[in-house]
Amino acid sequence: MGRVTSISDNSFTVETTDKKSVTVQVSDKTKFEKSGATATRKDLKVRDKVVIHADASGDKLVANEVHFGAKGKQSMEGMKGMDGMDHK
Repeated sequence: MGRVTSISDNSFTVETTDKKSVTVQVSDKTKFEKSGATATRKDLKVRDKVVIHADASGDKLVANEVHFGAKGKQSMEGMKGMDGMDHK
């Protein structure tokens, strides 16, 4: 979770909520969702707030899903209270 600080062709960098800079790779399988609708990497802008679901691939993170826009913001707010909940 965080805010996009830079974007390149194959990756983007996010400043996380704890102020760490994390670079996330994208692949042809990465799904983008803006405000609850299907989107593309080109719809993602610097300063967008994002929620990312990613897997580690060696020493890199590769995004499976990137959520941003109004619905993504609501999701981030909802996720704040989920720490410690039992997810089944």
